[in-house]
Amino acid sequence: MRSSYLTCTIFEWRLAIETMLVQSGVPHMKDSDYNRLVTIEEQYEKAAEEGDLLLCLKVNESFHKIINNLAQNPEAIRIIDRHCGLIDTMRQIFGSNRGTDISNDHRMLLEALKNRDAEAAANITRDHVIKAKEDLIARMKATGKPSKT
Repeated sequence: MRSSYLTCTIFEWRLAIETMLVQSGVPHMKDSDYNRLVTIEEQYEKAAEEGDLLLCLKVNESFHKIINNLAQNPEAIRIIDRHCGLIDTMRQIFGSNRGTDISNDHRMLLEALKNRDAEAAANITRDHVIKAKEDLIARMKATGKPSKT
């Protein structure tokens, strides 16, 4: 399946770049950035609870964008932004049941950020991206076609 190959490639880029961005960005994080992330995570959890996939995708993107921007690396951010839309489109087509898992990952990431632990934040980000990739590919293989969820 060609789309699985493309999905793997995009997630490999995301894995490398987002891990680097979070690790580089932690030293630049201000308390106001952290507080915005907490608020956004609360919005994500509410949207997930309500089953609003489109809002989850939008809020999740905002969450990661704040973290990515901390690194002050516009070229890396352009690469991520260029491919985020494709991943979100695939999520809309194939759905996702990762709401609670995403929230748990975000909460662990928030704890690492609060402690200014760049290594832990990078490891959590790496695992988060790997789980997202595995979930999407599994959903694509299981359905073989787009779902309505």
